[in-house]
This record gives sequence, structure tokens and C-alpha cells, in this order.
Amino acid sequence: MSQHSFIRLNNNVPVIIAPQSETKAATALILVKVGSRYEPAKINGVSHFIEHLLFKGTKKWPRPELLVKMLDGLGADYNAFTSKDYTGYYIKAASEHLPLVLEILSDMLFAPLFDKKEMQRERGVIIEEINMYEDNPLMQADARLEEAMYPNHPLGRLISGPAEIIGALPQAELVNYYRKHYHLGNIVIGLAGDVGILESVELLNKYFGKAKATKKSASFPSWSKVGAKKAWKVWDKPTEQVQLALGWPAFHNLDKRIPAAQVLATLLGGNMSSRLFMEIREKKGLAYFVKAQLNTFEDTGNLAVQAGLKKEQVEQAITAIIEEINSIKKGRVTKEEVERAKEFLKGKMVLRIEDSSTYIHWLTDQYLLEKGRVKTIEEQLTDWDRVSLAEVVKVANEIFRHRLLSGVAIGPQNQLQKLSLKSYA
Repeated sequence: MSQHSFIRLNNNVPVIIAPQSETKAATALILVKVGSRYEPAKINGVSHFIEHLLFKGTKKWPRPELLVKMLDGLGADYNAFTSKDYTGYYIKAASEHLPLVLEILSDMLFAPLFDKKEMQRERGVIIEEINMYEDNPLMQADARLEEAMYPNHPLGRLISGPAEIIGALPQAELVNYYRKHYHLGNIVIGLAGDVGILESVELLNKYFGKAKATKKSASFPSWSKVGAKKAWKVWDKPTEQVQLALGWPAFHNLDKRIPAAQVLATLLGGNMSSRLFMEIREKKGLAYFVKAQLNTFEDTGNLAVQAGLKKEQVEQAITAIIEEINSIKKGRVTKEEVERAKEFLKGKMVLRIEDSSTYIHWLTDQYLLEKGRVKTIEEQLTDWDRVSLAEVVKVANEIFRHRLLSGVAIGPQNQLQKLSLKSYA
């Protein structure tokens, strides 16, 4: 199994390095501890906007095409992503290019130009990205569910922000937000693949270790002080299929029940042999797509079930989903089911570390969101191994409190207007 080392640069910036001898590629990833939940409502979407703009010109590569041509000239895989908790930037390339990769990332993150013309052009790009999600209910359902579950709170807002805010966001507000959050005291750096620890530390100190990293991270409004409430929302779309998402409050990142909850989500709807897939799709033919997923944040979490359904059979599908959940709550689960779910999770984790980019993302994500605690692969596999059938049933009863069940349905209003979750409380 792969191992990792944790070090700090000369200026105290945290770094995780995971050498992998079986590859000639190296991935450099930087996570910045800022995402959409840090944003005031009036500038919702600014974190995602900044993510786009950091590819639009830097001090050393002042025109976007120069930066892109440089990266393409390396044959690199590169991208960025924004979540509610953080923003990430990565480049994966042949390990011989690691010095240039780190130079590029350093320049992108800490010497962007924020050119007015580029910013104006990128508004249109992001608005079209928002429109793409709006036009695709499958891609939209999970975000709409969290909007219903976390009302009037940053966790309930769209990561992309609404188009009207992006279209009018002042450059000065964006730059001020960037300066507040993009500093060396607010990042973690990860390297994985064909990398040596001593050589990597030397390179990282060159590009990230010179300036001081004394600034403290900004905080965000906690959801734990608000509390969960039941919610049901219908989004009118003239579609043939209804996208349904149901959600229950669950656990935060550091909760000791997380491994059992992951096993629960897997056997419920995590793969093609799961209960919901077999019951909702294979036996009843109500859906092509159905899944269950555990989502965690620093202060809360949720377990969500999502399905694409025939518009005339939504109520039948909800009843079938709740019946399957109630069956688990009553202990109608076999040891074989639990073991199969555990082996599925373990197998996926082993495959995950084959790729340097997914492996380093898993490690740095832990550091950033779990207060510096980083498990090894062996520790994670052991956590799942220890989960018992009794724990799965116990966690099911703790999570699936139907009086707190929230849901959204995206589809034709006339098919959904009489639907409610009251009968499932």
C-alpha cells in the first residue's frame, strides 16, 4: 500500500507527499480553504468565479493562451474545482516537469492579473455553465435538495451562484474576497506519484516557502446552530422524467459513525447490487437511475437518495424507497449484505490510490476538513472492516428520522403539485 509523509515548509505551509514508485507521473494539488459556504449572499458564486479567473492570466503568463499552451505542451492533465468547503487546483504531468508545474501553480494562485476584459468574458462562460445545470435536472437535483435542507444558509446556496449575481459582480468585490482568502496560511499542498520527498521539499520551498504564512483562515456561519427542519419543494420543468431527491440529516466529517454510515449508504444505493437498484429499477422498473450517497461537511451532513422516475410513478417510488429504508431500520439486513458493501468500499479505495490525482485529493481533503487528521489507506480499510451489522442498523435508525425527511422533485408541476412527504413522517 502507498504511504504518505507530512511536512511543513520553511514558512509553516502544510504539505502531504505520497511517493508512488509504479508511475512516471506526478500530481501537484493545492486546496484553498474557501468555498461557497464562506460567501455573503450578495456575492454568492465568487469562489467559483475566482477559480475560473486564475486560468486567465498571471504575472509570468499574462495571456490565457500562453498558460494553456504551456500546460498542453507538457501533455498535462489540469483543472480546478470549487466545493462548498474549499477550492482546488491540480496539474498532473510527467514527473520530470514537476518544477515547472509548481511554478505555474504558484503563479496562478498568488500572481493572477484579474484583467477586466478577461473577467467580463468569463462572466458569459460561467452564466452558460449555470444554464447548462439549469437545463439538466439530473445534474441539478442534489444542489436543489441541499437548498431545501439548508434554507437561508450558505450550505443551501448554489456553488456557481445565480446568473444575476455573476453578471453584475463588481471586480473590486471579487479581488477583495480573493485577498482575504488566497494566502499561504489558508492552503494545503499535496504531491503524489513519481516524487522524492527531499527534492520535493526543496522545490516547494522555492515556490511556496519564501513568503510568511501567518494569516489566519476565515470562518463561516455554522449550520449546527440552526438545526434541521423538514422541507419539500417542487421545481417546475416540462420534462418526461422526474428527478427526485430525498435527504435526511446525518453526520459531520469527524463523527465516529461515518464508516458505518458509508456502509449503510453503499448497501442501500451505492452500486448495481444495492437494495434500491435491485428493488426500484430491477424488480419494479420505476427508474433507470437510482443511488444513495453520504455527504459530509465540517458541522453537519446528509444522506441523500436520488432517482430519475416516470412522472406518473413518483409517489409509488417514494413509498418503495421508504419501505426499503424501514426494512433496514427493523434489522432486516444480512451479514452477507454488510460484508459485500464493506468489500465494495475497500475495493474502490484500493483502485483510488492507483491514480496519483485521486489519491492525493483524498489525503489533502482529510487534512483540510478533519482538523489535520490524515488516515493511511490501511487505517481506512480497517475502519470499514470493523463495522458490524448491528452498527449499520443502529446508524440507519439514527439517520432515517422521517420527521426530518426533506425532498425535491424536478418535473412537470401538474404531475407533482399534489405530492407531499407528510404521509412518510
